[in-house]
Amino acid sequence: MWKDYLKKLKTKLFHPKRILLITNRGSDNCGDQILEASDIALVRTVMKNLHISPLRYSIISRDAGLVPKRYVEKRDPKDLEDARRTISSCDLVLFGGAPMFNHLYQIFYERTCLTIELAAEYGKPVVFSAIGIEAYDENSPKCQRIRQAANLPCVKRITTRDDYDALCSIRTREDLMIDKVPDPAVFCDRIFRKFSRRQSAGRGRKRIGVFVLRERGFEDNRMPFAHEKVVELYRDLYAELEERGYECRYMTSGHFADEATLQKLITECGIPKKKCVPNMLSPEQMFSEISACDGVISCRLHPSIVAYSCQIPSVGLQWNNKVPGFYDSMGYSDRVVGCADLTAKHVADVLEDAIRGGVVKDTEYMYRLYTNLFEGIRDSLCPDKAGARPYTMEELTQRLAPYRGTKDAEMKLKLERKFKRIYDKYNDLQRKLGEKPDGKDQTD
Repeated sequence: MWKDYLKKLKTKLFHPKRILLITNRGSDNCGDQILEASDIALVRTVMKNLHISPLRYSIISRDAGLVPKRYVEKRDPKDLEDARRTISSCDLVLFGGAPMFNHLYQIFYERTCLTIELAAEYGKPVVFSAIGIEAYDENSPKCQRIRQAANLPCVKRITTRDDYDALCSIRTREDLMIDKVPDPAVFCDRIFRKFSRRQSAGRGRKRIGVFVLRERGFEDNRMPFAHEKVVELYRDLYAELEERGYECRYMTSGHFADEATLQKLITECGIPKKKCVPNMLSPEQMFSEISACDGVISCRLHPSIVAYSCQIPSVGLQWNNKVPGFYDSMGYSDRVVGCADLTAKHVADVLEDAIRGGVVKDTEYMYRLYTNLFEGIRDSLCPDKAGARPYTMEELTQRLAPYRGTKDAEMKLKLERKFKRIYDKYNDLQRKLGEKPDGKDQTD
């Protein structure tokens, strides 16, 4: 009640700028949640840099599904009403760090294109910051659709963490600013610093965090590694690392399908439950677990990015083209293992080389993320502050606001979203099998 009253009073007195931040915040992947928190911290820092009081702006954080999937499928105008209200009432549409133009086996690209078109309809500037982009195919109608929307006049700047060549192919407007930048989560060591569990030297065996991926992840991304081999690899990797004297910590970044694979490793492959972290539920939990490791092995990208931020050596298993893209950009391309070399012994060898080599951050490359975001927000929201300059890298790291933790109400929403995905997946499978859930209680 009081929060609503204060929000209305703030709007009445100060007419604050409204920044609509669109990320993959609704995902059960805690890496996406770390990304959202990093985006929010960076935007707040930009506004502080521009000397704009928190009373004079607000960040409305929404999921990438602002344009609902059912609208894409049925085109019922009623399904677009919430998106229209949200976009028409904001002053800037900021896409932050999610795979907004994915088109290979997802429909993210179409929802993004529709969002851009709504922004154009209402005259709202659009900035893309460190978004995911898949390879561009000139003969693909999906890619042509992306190019058409991305070059609308309302789009002011696009930076990508992935395929810069694809972004160059997308751009047709010379005045559209583009750049290659790192993922916002490279700053999470500062943003999540209160949740760090970095251990002192000599605590015993080095801990290796192994992040498990769903079995069909490689195949879905057209990588030549059969799903039958995935569980086998994780099983053999556990034995290999333990034999070499490491303490294993098997976990996921929270996606329910990854957790299903982790459960299979426990129940069918003999990985001790006490060596696993089931049910990853919050960004601070994931950050905390990674910060306690001496090395990380992961298919999914955000565990590797968080590890990099904490200067913890990591090895990326290439299940899609984004993995080598990140490691190449950070100067550690030798720490990626492709499908042809996915054996437990080789992965462990690469890990040990990475641990010996350590991690040195490319602060100049990291800083490009902030300067692009600063200029995008400044030019879109505050043209009267054209002379304003971004903080230095040192000033930026000192001023980044810490993440305070997931509130109980937000945790409840995260659980609801996660369970909904599980139930929806179950119902989809039932439909494909031509069966219906019988409702019988299968518990003991």
